[in-house]
Amino acid sequence: MAAVPIQALLATHDEPCLVLDQHLRIVAANKPFFASFQLREGDVLGESCGQLLNDLPGIELARTLGCRHDEILANGKPQTFICRLRGQRIPTTLVRVHCARVVDDAGNKLLLQTLRPLEGEMPGVSRSGMVGDSKAMMTLLDELAHAAAKDLPVLLQGESGTGKELSAEFIHNASKRRHQPFLTVDCTVLGADLFESELFGHEKGAFTGSTRTKRGLFELADGGTLFLDEIGEIPLSIQPKLLRALESGSFRRVGGTVQHQVDVRLVCATNRDLWSMVQARGFREDLYYRIAVFTIGLPPLRDRLDDIPALSRALLDRLISPDGNPIVVTPAALARLAEHDFPGNVRELFNVLQLGYALSLDGIIDAQHIRWQSLPGLVIPDPGHGGDDFGGMPPLPPPVGIAPTGDPTSGLSAREQSEATHIRQILNELDGNRRAAAARLGMSERTLYRKIKRYQLL
Repeated sequence: MAAVPIQALLATHDEPCLVLDQHLRIVAANKPFFASFQLREGDVLGESCGQLLNDLPGIELARTLGCRHDEILANGKPQTFICRLRGQRIPTTLVRVHCARVVDDAGNKLLLQTLRPLEGEMPGVSRSGMVGDSKAMMTLLDELAHAAAKDLPVLLQGESGTGKELSAEFIHNASKRRHQPFLTVDCTVLGADLFESELFGHEKGAFTGSTRTKRGLFELADGGTLFLDEIGEIPLSIQPKLLRALESGSFRRVGGTVQHQVDVRLVCATNRDLWSMVQARGFREDLYYRIAVFTIGLPPLRDRLDDIPALSRALLDRLISPDGNPIVVTPAALARLAEHDFPGNVRELFNVLQLGYALSLDGIIDAQHIRWQSLPGLVIPDPGHGGDDFGGMPPLPPPVGIAPTGDPTSGLSAREQSEATHIRQILNELDGNRRAAAARLGMSERTLYRKIKRYQLL
């Protein structure tokens, strides 16, 4: 391994770059680093990398990905990964880190670490609102960042409420198109008669009521990103026209004869199984292959429960308490939230937090304020936490289908009781083998363990 003049190496990098010694202390940095993070050499040199970049009080960082520096020092293999910087002296920023081992003139092994800001509170770096540091979330962000760099069509697949629009914004904000328009089309609210006009625009007099020329979203998004949410709802009659526009980059307005050329990056999202729709002839196969070049699955909230504290803080920031004080979620309430599987994902979490805030008297959401709304119009209190701690409010009656008090499934909805029975049956068939039971049930062992604990199946 040849020795490398460190300062000369730093000078070749246009992105923020650090050099770390074997104790992970910062021994050098380039000008873009100081400029991007508004720091001086005296603030950085000799400082621990972790102390500078990740020392924001009150933030418990997920350690599942861990620090990769020791591994890179040991085997010499470069690595690229996503990291969220959160320090008292630097802006909160999500970055792509490329870290490689180098050797200085004296033969010392060092780490050269390049930081490419993807989103955050930095000039020129947009924020889309992606929250969380769990392994599932960081894996998702890594995939989204890869997609952003390639400028290819992206298909986001995931359950309702998993953050598909935020993911599309992240792709746009982390791409070279971030200074151009980002426009969204909700495919669920447009019929076939309006869809073509909305996408491609129309000329004056093209149909009854068209009193002026209208530019469509394809035209307005020129140079930027067009996000088609729930693309599985696009009428079959429109799909060939969309395909032609994507393949040629050109289109005609409704009632027009002039071909308009645009450069649009397409991101689509769906909570449906598009391939099954293709096989059932409900979606064109050629359009599917055109939009699904880079397919990314979004994890449901039940697979990233470690993110609930950070998500709760971000969601409650949307609510304003009458006295102006921040709304607090206690550790007991967070633990209670982590026991739930959240079939409604982040939207359900926000719903539960809003209800918890409404039930609290002082803006502090505690465990007894966490209630699940499992049936339309009916809020189910959690057994064991009581229903009479809310300023004299009487406990709500149990819904039909709830087992009598004393039964382990008391307080569960009919759906949850059915799931508990099914899990118990599978565990009995497999002699309690949790790994085999999780595989048959199509869930992770961790999720199965949470359900066993919640349903008292131990």
